[in-house]
Amino acid sequence: MAKIKKKSLPSSLIVTQSNKLIEARYNLTLGEQRLILTMISRIQPDDEDFKEYRINVGEFADFLGIDKNSVYREFHKIQKSIVSRILVFYEEDGPLVIGWVSSAKYLEKEGAVLLSFDPKLKPYLLQLKGCFTSCNLEMLLCFKSQYTMRVYMLLKQYDRLKAREIELQQLREMLGIGKDQYNSPFALKNKTILNLSVDHKRRPSRDR
Repeated sequence: MAKIKKKSLPSSLIVTQSNKLIEARYNLTLGEQRLILTMISRIQPDDEDFKEYRINVGEFADFLGIDKNSVYREFHKIQKSIVSRILVFYEEDGPLVIGWVSSAKYLEKEGAVLLSFDPKLKPYLLQLKGCFTSCNLEMLLCFKSQYTMRVYMLLKQYDRLKAREIELQQLREMLGIGKDQYNSPFALKNKTILNLSVDHKRRPSRDR
């Protein structure tokens, strides 16, 4: 997609998630993950239920620095694919599989998409009192890979400790990386950690 001048986002747009959600197993494309994070940033701390979240396609293109003609085509694809994306929580009595969204409607004449989170995600996104992590939306959208975005959020959980250890196989599962993908440690490192280092230098300075 053609790049254009990127607009800044309000610093008030914060993505807050339960740590269990951050550590859940899922694999979204970069566009899908950016869309989900934008939805999460619309949630207010005092919200008791999910709303139908309206994402203006033109506005989305502006703050991603993407040509509007390209982003309209991309959104049409995402609108179809996002309803099939799932995440897995590993609980004591067995795995819990949840869809990210329960519905996605593309409003062609209005240049917007309406999305609704699956109600089962309420404990992981609403009324969070502890064990959660917050990140600035604009900073997250600067990452060029869905994997580096995920790794950053996993590290952000341990921000106060300044370090975190994750077994390689556990990391692969969290990121939804298949057995036939990035088989060598170097390939995985190049796709996640090294890209994270590069993008981190370019990210906006503000964060929480």
